[in-house]
Amino acid sequence: MMLHKRVRRLSTLLAASVVLALSSPAFSQDISESHLKAARAAVVAIHATDPFDNILPQAAAALENQLIQKNPDMQELIGKTVTEKAIGLASRRADLEKEAALAYAKVFSEKDLNDIATFYSSDAGKKLLDSGPAVTRDLVKAADIWQNGVARDLAQQVGETLAAAAKAAAPAKPAQDATAPADGSDNSAPADGSAPADGSAPADNSQTDPIQPFQPVTAAGSEEPGFPGLFFWRLAAYLWRSLFISQEPIRWPVTTMIFSSSAVVPAG
Repeated sequence: MMLHKRVRRLSTLLAASVVLALSSPAFSQDISESHLKAARAAVVAIHATDPFDNILPQAAAALENQLIQKNPDMQELIGKTVTEKAIGLASRRADLEKEAALAYAKVFSEKDLNDIATFYSSDAGKKLLDSGPAVTRDLVKAADIWQNGVARDLAQQVGETLAAAAKAAAPAKPAQDATAPADGSDNSAPADGSAPADGSAPADNSQTDPIQPFQPVTAAGSEEPGFPGLFFWRLAAYLWRSLFISQEPIRWPVTTMIFSSSAVVPAG
């Protein structure tokens, strides 16, 4: 802490002497003495170089701590040596002040620099410098909220527009045929040629028997009905022949009859 205070105090004293250095003709041949003086006044008024005040003290403190950790038995000598050398380098702060004044003089006219110095030396200018950081923090927070709201609304509006465009470009569904039944049923002729549900003639104009015999169920890989399909098929054929063709009374037992070849009646 002692080193820090001593180096900073010496830097401040040397910075105050920069005004005399700026008046040297060798400083700049393109900028007048009055122009550089106005630039220096503006730099001081806005505290342009204040953020650099701690560069040398911090460098000295960091070096001292590093050396003491490596050589703790030489702590006193290290501290004394670092302090002396840092104070010797403090005079180079004037170089920074000269460069700052020259940088402002290149951009601003002499009148501009005088106006800047006048404003920031006033109560309003000083308040702006003191309260500016707090105002900037509040502005950053407000900007973050505003950014989130704008991004959200932008995404929502673009999404709605694209959705509407996609809906308009989608092909319209074909209109329902007016001749088709409302319930989706089809009164046309069935594919198998049987009579439609409404009693009209089949599609192939053929007349069919209102009572059709059973069709046999064939076994896999065979043209003959399989068992038990064979049994039931012959039973059905026998009953069919007895009731609708020969109209003979059913004879019992029927098991003998249904397994005879004459009991099988082809369909149709």
